[in-house]
Amino acid sequence: MSEVLSPEARLVYEFACGEGLFECDAVIIGLSGGPDSVMLGEVLNELKTIDSFPKLYAVHVNHNIREEAGEDESFAREWASSHDIPFKALSFDIPALSAEMGRGEEETGRIMRYKAFAQVASEVPETDVRIAVAHHKDDIAETMMMNLFRGCGLEGLVSPVARNGNIIRPLLCLSKAQILDHLDSRGISYCIDKTNASDEYTRNAWRNDLFPRISEVSVKKPREALGDTYALLKDDLEFITGYAEQSYDKCVVKLKGHPFVYTDRLGELEAAIRSRVVRRLWEEIFGNLTDLSYINTREALNLMLSEGHAARQIDMPFGRILIKASGLATFCTQDKINELMRRLASHLGYVVTEHRVSLDIECGKTAILPNSDIQIKSEIIENSGRLAYNKKSWFYPLFDDRIPEGFTACNGILDMRYRNAGSNSSKSLSRLFADRHVPRQAREGIICLVRNGEIMWIPGIGASCGVVSEKSYEALVKAEHGRIPTGFVRFCIYDGEE
Repeated sequence: MSEVLSPEARLVYEFACGEGLFECDAVIIGLSGGPDSVMLGEVLNELKTIDSFPKLYAVHVNHNIREEAGEDESFAREWASSHDIPFKALSFDIPALSAEMGRGEEETGRIMRYKAFAQVASEVPETDVRIAVAHHKDDIAETMMMNLFRGCGLEGLVSPVARNGNIIRPLLCLSKAQILDHLDSRGISYCIDKTNASDEYTRNAWRNDLFPRISEVSVKKPREALGDTYALLKDDLEFITGYAEQSYDKCVVKLKGHPFVYTDRLGELEAAIRSRVVRRLWEEIFGNLTDLSYINTREALNLMLSEGHAARQIDMPFGRILIKASGLATFCTQDKINELMRRLASHLGYVVTEHRVSLDIECGKTAILPNSDIQIKSEIIENSGRLAYNKKSWFYPLFDDRIPEGFTACNGILDMRYRNAGSNSSKSLSRLFADRHVPRQAREGIICLVRNGEIMWIPGIGASCGVVSEKSYEALVKAEHGRIPTGFVRFCIYDGEE
C-alpha cells in the first residue's frame, strides 16, 4: 500500500479488504456533490494508485427538486474532470415521478438513483462492476431507527451493510465527524444540501431532533448504543442468513430458470426461516425486497401453507401475484401466469405446448410438434426385453406384421373422454385434469396421442392400452391369455424436461 495515503484512506482500504469490496473490475461512485459522496470520491481516488485497483467512474443523478440541483451537477462534473475520472450525469423529474408512482420523493429518488447506477454499470466495458455509495457510520443509527418504526426484522436493523449484491459502502468505517474533518482540514470543497437542516424528511428528523432528545435521557450516546446493537445483530443475521439460504436451496426448484417453492418442504421449516425463504423467492424473481411488506409476507405464507393442491392465487403489491398449484408456489406478474403454469405442468410429467396441435405420427419416424422443440419419436421394437420404461414412453403392442396407422398427437380436446387401462369407467379430459389439480392455464396445451377417435396415451397420466410399466406389461399378457406380443411400437417424447 502507498505510504502517502491519508489515515482515512488507510482505514477505508483495510475495512474494504476485510469485506471484499474492491474485488471487481470497476467501481462506479455515486457522486451527489455533498460531503459524504465527495469524501467517497476523494478516498477512492487515493486508492486508485494501488496496483490492480478497479477502474473508477463517477455518476451524478439530478433529482430536480432543489434550486441548486444544476449547481450540484456542475460541481460533480468539475470534480470528476479534475480527478481524471470518467463522468456521467442523469436527470429525473423526481416530484413528477413521485406523484406517478404513489411514493414519497425521498423513496422515489432512491429508486431512481439505483436505476441510474445500474444503467451506467451496464454501459461500461468492464464486466464485474460495483456501485459505491457514501453511507457512513452515522447512517447506521438513523437507518436502524427508521426501519424499526416501519416494522422490520433483523435485516432492517442490520442496515446498511458493507456489501449488498453489487452495492458497496466503503465509508461505513468512518463517522460523519471524521469525514468533515478530513475535507475541511484539506480545504476540499463540497455542496451543502439545505434540506438536511429540514425535518421534512424522515432521516433528518432523527438526525436533527429525535437523537438529541434521546441523548438527554440515555446512558450512552444514541449512535454509539445503536452501533453496538448493530454489531451484535450482524453476527446473528449472518448465521440465520446462511441457514436460510441452505433452506431456500432445499425448497426451490427452477422450472426453465423460474424458481418455485415446494410448499410441503416450506412447511417443515422453522417460522423464522419460512418468512426468509418467501422473501428470498421474491427477491430472486423481482430483484429486490422494496415492495414486500411484513403483511404481504404473512399473506403469502398463509396461502403457501394452506391445505390442498388446487390452484389458488392472491394479489401482491404493484400488480404482482402469488400463485400456488400442485404443491408448488411462485411469484409472477399477471402476464406470466399462463407460461409458468405450463412449465409447472411439464414439471409434473405432462407434455404441454402453447399452441393448438394436431399432428399425424407415422410409425418408425420422428415428428416435431409445430412451434416447439418437442419431438415424438416412434420406432419398431421386436424384442420385448428391450423395453425401457419412463414417464415419456409408451409401447403399443404388435401381434402380427402389420404396422399400425392413424396415430395423432393433439391437444385442446378437453371434451373427449379417457379410460385408463384396466378401468371400466371414463372421464372427460376436462374433469380428469381438474381432479388431478392440473393448473387450469395448462390444460388446453396438454398433448395426448389419439387413434380412431380414442385417447390412447396421455404422458404424465397413463394409457388406455399398451404398456407403460412392468406391471402394465404383465397385465397385457394376462389379458391376452399368455400370448406374447411379437413386437412393439415405442413412442417417446423429448421435451427438455426430465
